[in-house]
Amino acid sequence: MRNARNAVSLPLAALLMATSPLAIRAQLVEASPVAPVGEKGFTSDNLPDARFSAGQIALVTSWIERETSECSPEILTKVVAAVLAELKERRPVLFDQLADFPVPTSELRSVVLRHLAAKLMVLSDAPLRVELARRRVLALAPTQAGDTASPAPQSGEQWLEKIKTRSDVFYRRLLDGKLEDDDLVLLLASARAPHAGTSPDVTAATASPLLAMDILGEFARRNQNGAAWQKFAAYQVRAKLHAADGSTQDIILLKLRPAKFRLTVMNQGLSHYLLAGDGERFWQRSTTLPFSPVSGEALGGRRHLGEFENALFRPEGYQFERLPDGVVAEKPVYRIALNRADGSGYTACIDQASYREVAREISDGSVVRYDDFREVAGVTFAFREVVTDASGRTGSLQIETIAPNPGVLPAFFQPPPRSGPDFFALERLWGASAAESQP
Repeated sequence: MRNARNAVSLPLAALLMATSPLAIRAQLVEASPVAPVGEKGFTSDNLPDARFSAGQIALVTSWIERETSECSPEILTKVVAAVLAELKERRPVLFDQLADFPVPTSELRSVVLRHLAAKLMVLSDAPLRVELARRRVLALAPTQAGDTASPAPQSGEQWLEKIKTRSDVFYRRLLDGKLEDDDLVLLLASARAPHAGTSPDVTAATASPLLAMDILGEFARRNQNGAAWQKFAAYQVRAKLHAADGSTQDIILLKLRPAKFRLTVMNQGLSHYLLAGDGERFWQRSTTLPFSPVSGEALGGRRHLGEFENALFRPEGYQFERLPDGVVAEKPVYRIALNRADGSGYTACIDQASYREVAREISDGSVVRYDDFREVAGVTFAFREVVTDASGRTGSLQIETIAPNPGVLPAFFQPPPRSGPDFFALERLWGASAAESQP
């Protein structure tokens, strides 16, 4: 059992690259009918956000529906709350006048589009994000006045191209919904300048360092084709673990959205240890210990095996902070601290050239190095990880195969009945029967 415990102590959750569990795709429409506020059906008993009135929520909902024909209730609620919160806290005059705007003004529309882009950023859908940015630019561009020595662009595409030419960093922030209106107005004014560099304010702004969310947005774009991870409902990983004590074991890790997993540690083709979770409960079984439930606290870092995706692909649910840059394998890296709601976390090291996660710094002093990057079904995975603990001992994990969307039932991740055949005994019987049947 000693080897099995060593096996599952390695940070296996760190071996996979993934994206958000949000399974939505917003289809854009230029203009759709705005439903009257009174038809939204909100009352004081069913408000999605108690901070705001039924009329305010219904009004902003109608604005969002002008921009999208489809949006999950979860995302819709978050965008509505974000828009209303910004108006109340930062634009109180407009907030008090909401009832006067059945159709949003250019300024209000820009707020909606920015928050919509920020909430949908996790999809990494380039056409979608560009379209939202195009609409937002057109909402604010007509307000740009002044010298016309350089004609203003006539289309949203032309505006975006000029912004991208002036500042790729701010262009990315615009696509990710991270660019404030004041900065966007400044960029639009700069885009009309006849020569690059004529606006000192913009030049200084574009030289500002990347934010953590800027780096994560580029990471998501570089490590999947479009929204490829949305097509993963489950996946199976087969790997070989080389432990610090020199032993070798086979690993099978099976995951199912949103948070189900089953880890099997094997020796010579037979299972020696099982650890599984169904999103709420964890359980384990070994050849020497009977089935037993186990708490998340007792599992420690192993409980994060239930995370279906690499958190770097999904900004929601975690807190990120950019730390001072570092060096991994003589190459400069961005260092991003990730903090979970339970207080745990780690520091991701992202190569500044390739935007691949090449290392992790764990809070217990261990370091994980990733290499052998390959693409599977449009997603980039690290097929090899090397873990060095605080005392200097080293182990490695080499992935052999990754199979997207294998046929699997949710019941496979639930605790087995306490009575009935023993899984390990049955497996040995099958193995013995197969061996006897061979000539």
